Amino acid sequence: MCGIFGYVGGGNATSIVFDGLKNLEYRGYDSWGIASMKSDKILIHKRVGKIGLSKLILGLSNVAIGHTRWATHGGVTVANTHPHLDCGKSLAVVHNGIIENYGALKSELQNIGHKFTSDTDTEVFAHLVEEAMKSNDFVTAVKSSFVKIKGLNTLVVMNKEGDLVACKNGSSLVVGIDKSHAIYLSSDLPSLLGYTKNVAILNDQEFVIIQDGMLVSNHKLVQIDMEVNLADKGAYPHYYLKEIHDQPSSLRRRFMGDQSQITEAKKILAQAKNVYAIGCGTAYYSMLLSTYLLSLHNNIQATAIPANEFATFVHLLGPDSVVMVASQSGETIDAIEVIRLSKFRGAKTIGLINVLGSTLSREVDLCISLSAGIEKAVVSSKAFSNMLCSIYLIAGHQHELEITATSIRALLESKFLVKQLKNLARQLASHHSLFVIGRGINYPLALEGALKLKEISYLHAEGLAGGELKHGVIALIERGTPVFVIVGNDVEKSSIISSAMELKARGAWIIGLSPTKEMVFDDWIQVPDLPITSPLVNIIPFQLLGYYLALEKKLDPDMPRNLAKSVTVK
Repeated sequence: MCGIFGYVGGGNATSIVFDGLKNLEYRGYDSWGIASMKSDKILIHKRVGKIGLSKLILGLSNVAIGHTRWATHGGVTVANTHPHLDCGKSLAVVHNGIIENYGALKSELQNIGHKFTSDTDTEVFAHLVEEAMKSNDFVTAVKSSFVKIKGLNTLVVMNKEGDLVACKNGSSLVVGIDKSHAIYLSSDLPSLLGYTKNVAILNDQEFVIIQDGMLVSNHKLVQIDMEVNLADKGAYPHYYLKEIHDQPSSLRRRFMGDQSQITEAKKILAQAKNVYAIGCGTAYYSMLLSTYLLSLHNNIQATAIPANEFATFVHLLGPDSVVMVASQSGETIDAIEVIRLSKFRGAKTIGLINVLGSTLSREVDLCISLSAGIEKAVVSSKAFSNMLCSIYLIAGHQHELEITATSIRALLESKFLVKQLKNLARQLASHHSLFVIGRGINYPLALEGALKLKEISYLHAEGLAGGELKHGVIALIERGTPVFVIVGNDVEKSSIISSAMELKARGAWIIGLSPTKEMVFDDWIQVPDLPITSPLVNIIPFQLLGYYLALEKKLDPDMPRNLAKSVTVK
């Protein structure tokens, strides 16, 4: 994986694809490349690292395809960067996914004389098509080759005549046409919106065929209504900081917007015998928190399971089960597989999805729009908050959300908090490890808070349930070990303070996050007193601290190493 962009039409295709790849940068990548066609010859440009602000000149062309790569097979090298060519250099291929049987296919192709120049699974497809074209036309060769590969894959193949064939199974692919009849291909819907909102989102096993500059395959185009300006940085130096500050507005879009999906979700959950809450990473922590809220406020027992671990539990599903999944991108492959397996077993499915038109949004029985707007930083902020907002709405707490959004705005505008967090960032930058503890509804928040710090600053951070300290982790505490302790004015308050005392007795540096200052705190981050919706305000200091830590360590807050926004492979 990670990003595909293609263009066929008037103007400079290479330049348009180059800019399209820049729009895909937020998904995360480690190398990039472009193939264009000129005078029956395929021109290739590849580089390791970020696209940056450089200008690319490959000559004028009406056709080009490009790719941002997040390495899966083979190291981060120019040779392994897409696009990949066949032996005759008459075909170029870009690819998202994993060809699971590439080893066997590669051996077969090598045995009949094909020479490989990379360690990738992608290159196999270029040689497969080349071999198939010995007895078939270009389109038939691509289709027959696609049948031979295993796994969830999306590929775009360009020949030296400038024709394109794209095939989709698993990883997303969108085709768009602008007013001048130019054709665009992208693995990411938001990346097309600056060019056209007239798009078709492909289903699995569908093909896009472009010959002689025309779209010859049939696709139903629809108008996408999404605000592109929500993706702008504005006056902020980074997308991540801007999106942190977007949260009061994005929350209001959710809780003041259409509530019909929320109402329907309440009915479905109330009638369920078994409820499973599914997600990956940040989305999983939001779903873990949902199990607490549904239990406390709706008397619904729900079980949270990471999407990539759900296969063990699929046999428990039936018509009286509900599977609720959260996803920012709507293209997380593990979550997509969960939904497909769940529907096969007859379970009802609910999705909390930020990108409407994505695979998950189309496949769940009921899609609740997060309405967070486009999130361009790899590390999630406002999408997580709107996942929680949606859960609070389902749990019946709409009236608390207005004051929560106002409180978050005040917290974000606090100059004292910014100064305090910058000072903490300077102190923590030299540490190698820290811990975050919470109890009750603040336990999932401790997990998410730790994730924010490790994702963006590369500092080892571990989130824990406060009561679990004595069962092993306390052995890691020594003098000066930073421990964030999340304290709410709730039934867990005395217990979590007792945990903090145990840590301090062993030399830990206790950083409290709470509405009131406690004697056990060495440092105190004050947050508003909102017992029910406290996770929505408590996450803000962790998001900001992660940002300032990244700056302190001279890291890129928008695109942390090794991470991708849309995880389309297992």
